[in-house]
Amino acid sequence: MDDERFTRRLEAFSDIVIGFSLAQLGANLTLTSKGNTFFSDPGALLGFLFPFAIICSVWFIHHRLFSYIFVPRTLPVILNFVWLAAVVLLVFAAEAYMRDASSAAAFRAYFACYATVYGLLAVQNVIAMGYAKQRHDELASL
Repeated sequence: MDDERFTRRLEAFSDIVIGFSLAQLGANLTLTSKGNTFFSDPGALLGFLFPFAIICSVWFIHHRLFSYIFVPRTLPVILNFVWLAAVVLLVFAAEAYMRDASSAAAFRAYFACYATVYGLLAVQNVIAMGYAKQRHDELASL
């Protein structure tokens, strides 16, 4: 399989996982007996909007990585799968944290997942830039 085709398929798979993460986030908006207060409760709205914004931002950074500098070598591919797992965990950790913001374990899990997701994206970008420099790619000088 050629590198370009593999990269496009890996990006498509990643988009699907991110899409499912967003769907999971939306599906877990359970309405309590006071369902009508969801839209008037700033905490409930933030509990949805903040994780949604995070997932959208990591999708954007991931898309830029794949659009410009991703190189389908073993380490970047493995890191991408680990990153996808971290994105899925981030959604679950966000839900756990929003359900019980007083839980120290939920707080740690949420922010550890958040840091892991962005950290893995940063590492992927650094590795890709290293490959781009090896190829003397003009994007590596940006």
